[in-house]
Amino acid sequence: MKMRKSILSVMAILVVLSMVLTACGTAATQAPAAGGSTAPQATQAPATSGEKVTLRVLVHQNPPMVAFMEEFNKTFQAKYPNVTVDMAVVNANDLSTVTQTRLTANDVDVIDIFGFANGAQPYMKSVDAPNWQQLIEAGLLMDITDQPFTKNYDEATLKDAGSYNGKVYEVNLGRVSYSGIYYNKDLFTANNLAVPTTWGELVTACETFVAAGTPCMTAGGKDGWPIFVGAYGLIGSIYPRSGCPGGRPVDRHDQVER
Repeated sequence: MKMRKSILSVMAILVVLSMVLTACGTAATQAPAAGGSTAPQATQAPATSGEKVTLRVLVHQNPPMVAFMEEFNKTFQAKYPNVTVDMAVVNANDLSTVTQTRLTANDVDVIDIFGFANGAQPYMKSVDAPNWQQLIEAGLLMDITDQPFTKNYDEATLKDAGSYNGKVYEVNLGRVSYSGIYYNKDLFTANNLAVPTTWGELVTACETFVAAGTPCMTAGGKDGWPIFVGAYGLIGSIYPRSGCPGGRPVDRHDQVER
């Protein structure tokens, strides 16, 4: 029996949403291109021989992405009528559990994973490897490095957010950038403050607002993930990158612990 292959979806930081192939089952060995174009396009696909194939896809509940995937699936199936796409949508909080269950049961071909980023580094104490890394090391995700469809994607992005140990395991569906700070001009004027251009000036402005009973900063945290994205940036500025010049990253994990 052929091994079924699944594409893993990813959200990287910035936050990248991608897809990856699993290494279990009876589906095809090539995957569709889900790149940066606004219109869904099916440029490469499996099973062109006419053999009836069901491609089992698992994605998390994200209305814009689900809408895109539904339109993409229609375009894909119109071009490859022998392929039926069976797409399941699950709550984001349940995605990890459902993914593991279906992989174990050999019941999925293409999976959506958000948060695909660099794995746990040796200098990170008491940190478990992320779920996607565990899946790769368990042999559950397909190495797609040599698959022709990867040429449809930006090489630097695949290397940065879709690779592990030099091999490609995912392709990106999109990304969300998180940057910028908005400020209230009236509050600055009322407190006789200039817009800060240095860290010290920002601290002084915050102290002034707090003393006046005004919160100095707020962030949209209802959905949780926007706060995490900001935290990733802070952690990344403290933890060294594994590819530091000289190959010797400075261990500053104590700053994170404090």
